[in-house]
Amino acid sequence: MAEPATDVLLTGTGSGPLACSDADGRVVHRVGYAPNPWAWTPWQYATDGRFGGRWDDPDGLWRTLYAGGSRLACYLEVLAVFRPDLVLSAELESIDETPQDAADHPMLGLGQLPRAWLEPRRLGTAILRGWYAVPGGRQSLPTLRARFWPWPAAWAYPIWTAPRSAWPNPAG
Repeated sequence: MAEPATDVLLTGTGSGPLACSDADGRVVHRVGYAPNPWAWTPWQYATDGRFGGRWDDPDGLWRTLYAGGSRLACYLEVLAVFRPDLVLSAELESIDETPQDAADHPMLGLGQLPRAWLEPRRLGTAILRGWYAVPGGRQSLPTLRARFWPWPAAWAYPIWTAPRSAWPNPAG
């Protein structure tokens, strides 16, 4: 969610300030599961009681309901974990595959998903009421970094939500 120029308050936490925004009337979207995309993600998709989203609690104590200001932002967030690894892609390209292997063991290309992945998902649209945390806000990023670093999954896919200047620097 984009940080508006006004109506942002900082809330103190044990790790530093967290930006909160008056989102009253803001239209948001979410990619979730049928029949209700706004319901919590079913536990069957958790691994060891945790979800793999970058804003999810690494200890599995609390959950995050992802929403974005555009449909594109939502799709990019959901699909980020499927981005091809460029090194692995190059290594796989160097493998000679015979036509028989390709016929016996068909595979989708890197970064592609089967249609079955999309079938249980739905896009929902809503209008917010009230105040919400802005985890990608410039005031929130240092606080979240102080609390969660070094937790690599928290920053695994920063490219679509924050400008490069706001990315955490592991060197300090």
